[in-house]
Amino acid sequence: MRDTTHRKKRGDLESFMPWPPPVVLEGVRGVASSKKKKTKEQGTRNKKHNISPHQPASSGRQAQDRTTKFLIEFRMKAPTRFKIIADHYTLHNMTTGRVGRLWAFYAAFTLILIIAIDQVETDVSRTMAHGTWAVADENVDDATAKSDKTWGLALSITSLVIISFTLYCHLNQSLRSIIIDQKPEGGIILLLAIFSTALVAIVSGPDRGLAVDEDGAVFIGNMYYFAWAGFINSIFILSSFIESVYGFNVRQTMRSRSSSFTYWSSLLVTSMIVMATSSNIYNTNCDVPAEDKPQPFCSRTVLGVSVGTIGVIFALAIVAMKISLGAVPFLIEIVLNLLLFILYTLEIAFVTDVEGPGAPLGNLYYFSWISFLLTIGVGKACHEDYVEAQGIMEQQRQSSDRPMPTLASVTEGNDYGAQHKHGRGPSNAIDDDDVI
Repeated sequence: MRDTTHRKKRGDLESFMPWPPPVVLEGVRGVASSKKKKTKEQGTRNKKHNISPHQPASSGRQAQDRTTKFLIEFRMKAPTRFKIIADHYTLHNMTTGRVGRLWAFYAAFTLILIIAIDQVETDVSRTMAHGTWAVADENVDDATAKSDKTWGLALSITSLVIISFTLYCHLNQSLRSIIIDQKPEGGIILLLAIFSTALVAIVSGPDRGLAVDEDGAVFIGNMYYFAWAGFINSIFILSSFIESVYGFNVRQTMRSRSSSFTYWSSLLVTSMIVMATSSNIYNTNCDVPAEDKPQPFCSRTVLGVSVGTIGVIFALAIVAMKISLGAVPFLIEIVLNLLLFILYTLEIAFVTDVEGPGAPLGNLYYFSWISFLLTIGVGKACHEDYVEAQGIMEQQRQSSDRPMPTLASVTEGNDYGAQHKHGRGPSNAIDDDDVI
């Protein structure tokens, strides 16, 4: 009966653990096997000395010593067994949790970025015929390219070391309680976000980026895209940290203010990138006397700067009003979004044209299109808010059309109910004389 019960408990343990490592099951089974073996040896010893299992042994001192020894061994081994189980569940929760996946992706993105930066050849006198090395942007000199490569490697390697340490802290129980979800982790995440921002500038800058050529087009895809992926990943990790530590859900708060708040916030960021990139291109290629300016390249670059600046002003105004006042007049939001939609339509038509600065696949091209799509998202959100407001107004109108109860109607209703209660409705009303 004892073996059946023990086997049932062991089966419950195996079914409870989602993917138990063999070392955990072997440890539990080893304890059970050892206990069963000791019980069998004790029964053989009792039978040999004619000792009943329900009676104390002939030597009480020896039995007490054996019990004490067993308890001491169990207490010494128990922390190790339970530590293995705890570490298993920590690893399981970390690898299946959202934060663990974000840190793992961040490490992978940074490793790919390190490999891409290391393979860049900073000697601009060499060409692609010298091998498989990629030649860093040919519009800068050797010293600038070498400096950018050195800084890129230093920042990315430092980031990978910090990310690896944070992943180890997620696995280690003692460090987890000190670092994770505490101020040290917040400092680490903020430092990594700064490093990611610097890496994006070094890698994708239109004038001297390691991943772009002299025209601003993406030249090394892995370096460009994974630098941006690491930056976006750091923002998600920072948002998760704020939510877990301070209980402030950034995404939910942005949605709760209005359905278009997220679009306006994103449009503010993308418009800043369009403005900064266009300004950088203008300073690099068009900061020359008027007769030497390439046209229509420079005029379209000015258009990109203007549209990006207007987008920043409009989006910043809407975001500030939604944060401070909680809402923006519907007509103002619609008008500003309509103006931005028209402006970004013109910007895409001219800036990303063959003769425009945004023709190469780079920051200006991608973020011009993203800004245009965000204006459509704002319009869609405003339409949804309008339909919802119309439904609420219709419900209020229907409720206001109902006749308001008066004192006379209430009195008549009470008399009618009383007559029905006593069997004196209009059809069977009985006079008092008839009753008498």
